[in-house]
Amino acid sequence: MEPQTKDIFILRKLAQQVMEAAAHPKYREYMRLWTEHNSMKYTRPLVLVTCGRYDAGEYEIIKCECENPLYRNIEFQLRNKLLKNWVDDDSILYPWVTVNAVFSDPGWGIHSTHKPSLQGKEGAYKLAAEPAITPNDKVRQKMRIPLHAIDEKETKDSVEKVSEAVGDIIPVHEDRTTPYINFGGDISYYLGQFLGIERMMMHMCDNPEWLHELLSFLRDGILSVQGEAEKRGDFTSISQYNQAEPYAYETVVPSAKGGRVERRQLWGFFAAQEFAGISPAMHEEFLFRYQLPIMENFGLIAYGCCEDLSRKIDILRQLKNLRRIAVSPWADISVCARQIEDRYVLSWRPNPSDMVCSGFNPERIGITLREGLKKCAGCHVDIILKDIQTVQGEPERLRNWARIAKDVASGKEFS
Repeated sequence: MEPQTKDIFILRKLAQQVMEAAAHPKYREYMRLWTEHNSMKYTRPLVLVTCGRYDAGEYEIIKCECENPLYRNIEFQLRNKLLKNWVDDDSILYPWVTVNAVFSDPGWGIHSTHKPSLQGKEGAYKLAAEPAITPNDKVRQKMRIPLHAIDEKETKDSVEKVSEAVGDIIPVHEDRTTPYINFGGDISYYLGQFLGIERMMMHMCDNPEWLHELLSFLRDGILSVQGEAEKRGDFTSISQYNQAEPYAYETVVPSAKGGRVERRQLWGFFAAQEFAGISPAMHEEFLFRYQLPIMENFGLIAYGCCEDLSRKIDILRQLKNLRRIAVSPWADISVCARQIEDRYVLSWRPNPSDMVCSGFNPERIGITLREGLKKCAGCHVDIILKDIQTVQGEPERLRNWARIAKDVASGKEFS
């Protein structure tokens, strides 16, 4: 069998399986639960599992077979959907595949090179040379505002190829959302990329005026490119993200049917991982005040990823459309719960190493989850198992963890 014929055969079989799985009535119930939960109505704590570390087009427990890179990407999407269906958490199986637009934007006009902390290993990294921009540079002369520039021919070709392969089985969605959104639009990411964390911290003390100039430029650039994408109609109901399921009464329902929407109808996600070691006062001065005008354009905001926000929730309250706050494994869950109360969704992320990455102990998992939920009493809470680096070759750990977590969330005995 020719490679392309083989690839298409694989995709069509997987697409059929996904459409059959997506028809299960449990997903309608999950949509209802997430809508009420994210709309500040009490439900049982909802449970989500991410399925592993994404690495070169695969997870540890997802092995792709397609040879064509475009088809391989679609294969990964389909296999990931089937895996999450098997895990049986509270995630929703979306009955479509996504083809991302090909962007021709040259970016900010500056670039940094990085090297891994461990030679030959992926993971943490640092600047390999001098930073991309320094206080000796005039920001507005050295950098440029990004553009919402799409290579229409390449994008059309990709969409047509995928549609010809599986479009008669599963809807194919063309995602034209600007990449300057979510982590690509939170400002914090670019400071780490362009300056490095240590230099970023030093500039707060040694070169604050210059750093404010850089921050203003990044804010204006993100506002410009997002505004351009919205004006062109390239935000759709799928252009939203909240590190959970993007449902709420105040936002549009995700759908592959497309149709232009405005940012005020969508969830927006923002984080500040590079500011994990920064004081609340400096977090507000050198990040949050610049994120604020970007976040205010969205309908609802989910804030935080892996950073500890225990001492920064007062800052976040300035945001009128804030809805979800991440409570990472490094945060004090009791301190966060006392501040969040019932005003926002508390998105708790227990330590994945303790849950599934280093052995699997059902009793310890159950006790940890029960104790955590007790500390969140009175809150609108969900439990998200994320940033999983390995399951040590035992994918059933994910399914068993989801079962235990749902039992605990429902007040049942676990085993």
